[in-house]
Amino acid sequence: MTSVYPIDQYNKDGNLTGIEFLDKITHEFQFQALWDDREEQTQKNREEFRKWANNMAKNMGFDVCV
Repeated sequence: MTSVYPIDQYNKDGNLTGIEFLDKITHEFQFQALWDDREEQTQKNREEFRKWANNMAKNMGFDVCV
């Protein structure tokens, strides 16, 4: 099982645009989860998105290191 760690990605306005997941050992890009622009940029929505993205990674067979 590949271990990955999430890195938040932001635009120039400070809005979350997605999360990249990188290999824990090689630091190579594995995949990313993209923010839905229709969602309001609130702290609660960002927390929910992070939870969703981490669960998606686990469902894909990755071990998520947070």
